[in-house]
Amino acid sequence: MNKYEKAVEALKARGHNAWMFEDKGDTIVYLDAWNQDLCDTDTFRLHDDEITWWAEEHETFVTN
Repeated sequence: MNKYEKAVEALKARGHNAWMFEDKGDTIVYLDAWNQDLCDTDTFRLHDDEITWWAEEHETFVTN
């Protein structure tokens, strides 16, 4: 499992709607967040340092 998959799995384990997209060798992790004011979902792209942090937290959030 690579760091992108670990990050998505850890985010999902914490109740977030996360997903990844691969295009031309570039892997992108997205996070959907509910915007109460708009009554709609906003989608955010996670930066590499955030992906790394969530991937490292995979052991804490998923395996425990």
